Amino acid sequence: MCPSNPYISIGPILAAPGIRAALRAAPARILAVSPIVGGEALKGPAAAMMRQLGQEASAETVARLYHDFLDIFVLDHRDERLIEPLQALGLEVHAVETVMAGPASRVALAGSLLRMLA
Repeated sequence: MCPSNPYISIGPILAAPGIRAALRAAPARILAVSPIVGGEALKGPAAAMMRQLGQEASAETVARLYHDFLDIFVLDHRDERLIEPLQALGLEVHAVETVMAGPASRVALAGSLLRMLA
């Protein structure tokens, strides 16, 4: 799952009948990348929406929204302190550089994600 807004991008997809159940039953491992880095969204209103809904703007909040069907959760290395709480949800957690500043960092992140799924 891409690092998109969990409320206005991913949420409507997950709310469609049968989607969440299909993800839970999927034979493939499912990986999500957090759109929140250091308490802020890299782009868009996700962090502000979390705060407005009375939630902490964090990668942990995102993981809790998806943990029932995820196998792997990827957060930015700036949020390494969240690894243990997320592992307690039963997730495999990786902290890497998720901020993509250019083509080289995009390729590096894609390679890391593919290795996690292998």
